Amino acid sequence: MFMGPWDLQLRQTVPLIQRELTEAKANVSKMQSSSTSSVSNLLQELKNAEDALSRERRKTQSVSDEQHSRLVELQLTLEKSKEGYEEALSRNRTEKSERDLKLMHVIVMPF
Repeated sequence: MFMGPWDLQLRQTVPLIQRELTEAKANVSKMQSSSTSSVSNLLQELKNAEDALSRERRKTQSVSDEQHSRLVELQLTLEKSKEGYEEALSRNRTEKSERDLKLMHVIVMPF
């Protein structure tokens, strides 16, 4: 069988190409593994951040609910105080008017 210069060159080139292919496959495998690991780490970091944000949101909501409750209590107390002051003021005005009337009767109609 006759072997030309191309045949010899092909026989030498094929093992080199096969070795490059094997190395390329190994590199692709490493990159895929590294990428998968990176993505997994990023997903875990994202989940941790979401969990922290969720906890902070619940904490903030709790504080907001407590403050709202306290505000409602203060509004009710203020309304009760206002009503009490208004009633006291009304009583004082009524009592003053009654005293003034009695005083006028005493001045106009002495005993």
